[in-house]
Amino acid sequence: MRLYTMHKREFVLVFSAFFASFGLFLFIGLAGPPITHTVTINATNLTPKLNNSQMATGPFILRSNALSTFSQQLWVI
Repeated sequence: MRLYTMHKREFVLVFSAFFASFGLFLFIGLAGPPITHTVTINATNLTPKLNNSQMATGPFILRSNALSTFSQQLWVI
């Protein structure tokens, strides 16, 4: 019994289906939403009562939400 034989038409059909689905998945991936969430914070929003020389040296306290284990693993990306 020959398991790996395909006719020319079946071969073309399989590869065209593969490339069509690959192209569709690529389009969905590129057109979809971004996978990272970015937040921009200015130093003047953190401590508005400091002058520019004090803001240049820091330290800045950034308050963020607690990360779950899933979010910590995503942070590696």
